[in-house]
Amino acid sequence: MDIRPEVFIAMSFDSTYQTRFEQVIQLAVESVKMDGIHLKARRVDLSKSGDSILSEIADGVAHCAVFLADVSTVGTDKATGKPYRNGNVMYEVGLALACRNPEEVLILRDDQDQLLFDLSTIPHMRVDFTDHAAAKTEIHDAIVDRLTERKVLNDARVEIAASSVTDSELSLGAVLDNT
Repeated sequence: MDIRPEVFIAMSFDSTYQTRFEQVIQLAVESVKMDGIHLKARRVDLSKSGDSILSEIADGVAHCAVFLADVSTVGTDKATGKPYRNGNVMYEVGLALACRNPEEVLILRDDQDQLLFDLSTIPHMRVDFTDHAAAKTEIHDAIVDRLTERKVLNDARVEIAASSVTDSELSLGAVLDNT
């Protein structure tokens, strides 16, 4: 799979969250290096592509180094008074959890409101976005941890797979290489 040096960001596009993105999340992401290259923060609403937004979301989720979602409460339901989260972001989280390894997903929120049952068991972190410096450091460190964990697990998976190859499979591989 082609992994791009980017963090795909799922968050509210509302202008209320623009500062959060520009002064915290984007700076935290772009301060991390993967294989000597600074990561890029990617949001589909900032794309210049003419592709379908759903195609861009699927592509971004599938090919990013880390998927980051801000699932913070975005409002209160007028009828029930209960807080709610951005439905589009939750859709993207569902895609990421369905097709990515858990160590490649980073879920953030700034509230104490109850999470949806399905999401409450997924590791996530609370971030105080009003303290920009601390939030940048926390997110930076969490991304580095995710990348490190992914590398360790991928190396372990390769080592386990390689150790399970039998002599006859190795012989067959040699025969196929010589044809």
